[in-house]
Parts: sequence; structure tokens; C-alpha cells
Amino acid sequence: GMFDDASLSLDFTLRENVFMTKDPLSEEQTNVLKKFLDLVQKTVPTTMKGTKDTAAALVANIEDAAQSEENLVKYLGEEKERVWSKNCSKPHEAGAGYTCGLWELFHIMTVGLPQWNIISHDRIATTDAADTLRDFIEHFFNCEECRTRFVHSYDSCQYGRCEKLHSDTSDEAAGEWKQLTLWLWEAHNAVSVRLMTDTRLRNGQNIPGYHDEQKVRWPPETDCKQCWQFGGGWSEEAVYRYLRRHYWPLEELQDADLTGKIEKTLEDTTLEEEEEMAVAAIEDVPAVEAKATGRVEVQDEKLTIKKTRKKGDPKGKNLTKSSSLGEETKTAKNLDPEVSATSKPMIVGAVIALMCFLAYRKRKMAIKNLKNPYKKHSLM
Repeated sequence: GMFDDASLSLDFTLRENVFMTKDPLSEEQTNVLKKFLDLVQKTVPTTMKGTKDTAAALVANIEDAAQSEENLVKYLGEEKERVWSKNCSKPHEAGAGYTCGLWELFHIMTVGLPQWNIISHDRIATTDAADTLRDFIEHFFNCEECRTRFVHSYDSCQYGRCEKLHSDTSDEAAGEWKQLTLWLWEAHNAVSVRLMTDTRLRNGQNIPGYHDEQKVRWPPETDCKQCWQFGGGWSEEAVYRYLRRHYWPLEELQDADLTGKIEKTLEDTTLEEEEEMAVAAIEDVPAVEAKATGRVEVQDEKLTIKKTRKKGDPKGKNLTKSSSLGEETKTAKNLDPEVSATSKPMIVGAVIALMCFLAYRKRKMAIKNLKNPYKKHSLM
């Protein structure tokens, strides 16, 4: 499975790509390797216990391991058979399993960072984690073109890296830890699109359009319809929830409420509950309050929208919606004309968006049994 693929690719990297000469590692290489392995042991799930233990052993003995390939290998244990899962294998593409598994490992680690920070006092900044991945690829990924492209992309702040990632590890910044996960996801999808474009141009085909590009982006719309917006945009919250469920064992997910919001997996969320959460989100009414009271209200100076459960209907199968203008005449007198003019279209837009969402969700079943058809193997 995915976790085995990630472990196998790390093992392959350590055996084949760390020592490219017979000389000991330089001080810089040693520090880069140590930081990466320390990040690995902290940000992979306990499902990958063998990987965590190997990383911890190498960190504890890094000076010895950095002297020679023979020294390093003795901490790796018995070499595994190099057979990646069918999701990471392409019969006619050499190295596909390795690069696919390495991507899987990186994604697992970026999802694991918020999980680690929730339970640990030794929190990791998203900027530090990203720098660690960058340096590891620069020094130990055995593909010169791939290294060059990735490092250039990173150093030039592509995909909003410099704006999205930060050094703040406080509780107040917990809601931004997910940006590491989303940054790597966006970078990986961009690589998949670029590889497809290069292939088409080499074959004398036209430059791909949006629908062609969407076919190689992940997750596919068939697996996460709410992740994608028309025209190529995406929902950060929906994508993060999907990545979080996919790259981390469900039984190990930490749901500490560091950001004032409670996340639930789709498997445990009814359509009615999701609708209430959507209503609450418009004015940032905490979803936990909505669930506890059975009612969500979104209020402006003039507008109130209500969804109320009927008595004897604890699951809310027959939710009723109502809207009222409230004390429109009174409040209108006290509103600044400029504020009123700008708030009205915002209210109308929010209501229209909400109604569209409710209509759409009524037609869809909750997503269960998510699959991973991720078959974009090249690192860059």
C-alpha cells in the first residue's frame, strides 16, 4: 500500500543515493541528512513504525553513519524486496515506483506536520519543514534535471511558498499549518501538468487545455468533486480534508481544536450536518455550536437565514429553511450609505452561494471509500 511504498522509497534512497563516492559525507550533507531523518521520525504515522525506528537510529548515530555507505547500511536492517504497489508501478517507465513512493513520503510528512504539532511541545515551523525537504532533494535526489527544477521552483517562491509558509508555531497560527500540505500538493500537480505538456509537445501534439490538464491533476473530480471549482480553482478546505484523510491513518488523526474549528471526516458527517456547517461558515459561526443547538443563524444588519430541526427529528432529515428581513426599517436608518451599498451585494452573493451548495449536496451522497489513483510518478 501507500505507506509501504513510501517506506520502500526511503530505504532505496538511503542505500543508493546518499553515498555517491567513497568519501565520507561533508558536514553540510551530514546536517541535511540528519534534519531530514529527524523530520521523518516526527511526521510519519506509527503505521510506519519501521521507518520511524530506522530514522531515529540514524539520527542518534549520524556521525558514524556519515563516514561510509557500509556504516549507514548497518542501521537500515535487512534490505527489502523492491516491489512497489500497483498504484506506484508503470511497467514501461523505469524508476516510476521509486519516485512515486518518494512523493508519497513527502505528502505523508506534510500532512503529518500538523499532527505532530498538535501533540508535541517541540513544534516544527512550516518554513523549516519545507527547507528540510528542499535541501534533501538538492543533495540526495539522483536526478540532476529534477533537482534543478525543484530547487529553482522553491527558491523563486513559486506556488505562493513565501507567502503561505511561516515560522510561527503558536496556537494562534495552527490554522496555517495546513499550508505546507497544500503547497506541496499544488507543486506536485504543477509537475504532473508540465510533464504531460512536455510529452505532448515532443509528440507533435497541441498544448493541452484546461480539461486535458485536469485529467492529470489529483485528486480527480470523480473522487473529490467539492475540491475543484470551474475554471481550475480549488477549495483549500476541501482539498486539505481530502489529503488529510488520504495520507494519514484514520485511527491516528488528531482533532485537537487549536483553531476554534472542529474537523470531521466525511465518513462520520451526514449531509445535513455538512449543510449546517456550510451555513455556519458564511459568517464563521462555529460548526460545533450549530450542531449542539440544531440551528444556524447567519445575520447581517438586515438578513437572517435559519435552518431549524423539527421536533422528533433529531437527525435533521426534514430541515426547514426560512429567511426574514428582521428590523429592516430601523437598521436602515442607522447604516452608513456607503457601507450599505457594499454589504448588500455581499449578502446576496453569500445567500446565492449557500443555496447552490445546498441544492448540490442534496443530489450527492457522502463520499466513502476514497481511492488513490495517484499515478503521477516523476518527481519533477
